Amino acid sequence: YYTSIGRNSNLLLNVPPDRRGRIHPNDSIRLMEFRKAREEAFNENLIIGAEITATNTRNGFEAKNMIVDNYDTYWASQDNILNPTIEIDLKKEQAFNRLLLQEYIPLGQRVSSFKVKYWSKEKGDWADLTEATTIGYKRILCFPEIQTNKIKIELEALASPLISTIGIY
Repeated sequence: YYTSIGRNSNLLLNVPPDRRGRIHPNDSIRLMEFRKAREEAFNENLIIGAEITATNTRNGFEAKNMIVDNYDTYWASQDNILNPTIEIDLKKEQAFNRLLLQEYIPLGQRVSSFKVKYWSKEKGDWADLTEATTIGYKRILCFPEIQTNKIKIELEALASPLISTIGIY
């Protein structure tokens, strides 16, 4: 799941019907277990209630659009601003190990790479968490569990980035 859907691709389950045209009971059980594991992993989005800001915003495409449960709302930077930063304040320390990002694909894939940092109380500064290349329709990053109250996403884009969704799990 994380290397297909989580990397902007399709998930091929490869579950064939039997000679009666039905899914075998063993396959059906595994599919239901898979569904349950996905629902548990993505049950609570910690970004709900967070404060989100960006270093640059195009009029009408506010940063808060990234945490609205609607794919067709998105944040955008102004034209020619190709390396904006998004900051998320969770308002209290939270433990998590997954970050979901989605671009608004109807207007094209634009992000070429990005870095994720978190606020380290021990250092009193930002610490590197992870980095990756493209986001596309959906990118899910998994990492060792951290506990923090702030996250920063530094984008590098080929055109003004359009981010529709951010999730923290």
